[in-house]
Amino acid sequence: MHIFYPIGTFYPAQSGGPSNSVYWLARAMVRQGVQVTVISTDTDQPAETIRDQWIDTEAGQVRYVTTRNHNVPWRHSWWSFKRLITSDIVHLTSLFYPLSLVVGFLAILRGQIVVWSPRGELAPNALENGSALKKTVLNWFRWKAKAITFHTTSPDETKQVKHQFGSSVRVIELPNYIELPPQFPRSDQQRVPYLLFLGRLHPIKALDRLLEALARSSAFREGNWQLKLVGSDADGYGDLLRQQASLLDLTDRVTFEPPVSGRAKQQLLADAYALVLPSHSENFGNVVVEALAQGTPVIASTGTPWACLVSEHAGFWISNNPEDLTVSITTCLSLSADSYNLYRQRAAELAQHQFDSKANSYRWLAAYYTLYSSNLTPSVCAE
Repeated sequence: MHIFYPIGTFYPAQSGGPSNSVYWLARAMVRQGVQVTVISTDTDQPAETIRDQWIDTEAGQVRYVTTRNHNVPWRHSWWSFKRLITSDIVHLTSLFYPLSLVVGFLAILRGQIVVWSPRGELAPNALENGSALKKTVLNWFRWKAKAITFHTTSPDETKQVKHQFGSSVRVIELPNYIELPPQFPRSDQQRVPYLLFLGRLHPIKALDRLLEALARSSAFREGNWQLKLVGSDADGYGDLLRQQASLLDLTDRVTFEPPVSGRAKQQLLADAYALVLPSHSENFGNVVVEALAQGTPVIASTGTPWACLVSEHAGFWISNNPEDLTVSITTCLSLSADSYNLYRQRAAELAQHQFDSKANSYRWLAAYYTLYSSNLTPSVCAE
């Protein structure tokens, strides 16, 4: 079985979650003995990445195609078509990325097995400012939905897919499985305890609501706490947050830091008292698993698919209105040492049992083989 992943950006690029999640999936399939090919643009690649050559990696054969315009990757499309011909399954990421649409169209035209991951693009917040072009693309998907198996990462995203494309559409519902890093010990030099947000600073992340909640929380204001906002700024949202922090008298309590990766990222997560993800909408959130893997509890909004944080006693899952956020933050910051350590233990166990790529990759292998052996006849729904 040969699986082909055409994608806009791929590890070691860190432009978005799929760069890593597809990498982890590809590596897992290679470990299972599957032939894997990945073709990516060279967007966000470090200088040492080899361009325009096939590279044998632990994630299969990978080619990073030099690309001048990320949204018009003509050379990538050409190489993808050449590799498409020899593939058994084509797994695409993003419904609206031009490359995915071109390759998907050609794969469907050839009658090939197509798996497509929307990656949160069907959430109401993502579609509320939908252009006429997006509506046209969605109409095309409705027309071709019977030829596609959609991959979703949560029950909510499955509902979104079925709402858009029909209740009988084929769906593989599986979370992003991650290659869990080793659990880092907390730094002895850590002096000021902090809450952490890690990701791009964008309005959909609802960080303005988080700041308002912190200003209302007596536990945060009266304790020696900080909030670290770590990530790249999107459309000037960071400047708005800085202004808001000043108005709320939180300037000394909130720091803005650039993106981090590798060991520095894992240490940042390990040292955090809790990760906070107050987003209006998330289809998954890889950073949640990364935090849990470090034994760091998570406070996530109900706009994210993380209800299991409550059932597994690994964190809090609440509305992102400032009032509810305030209650959860205050409760979290007021935990006894024993209660907090139990949350840390359950967080690490949750990551290991439910989201470890090595322990769960057989689920993807089974889903792919079901499609491969039945040529799209049955529906595939994983637990």
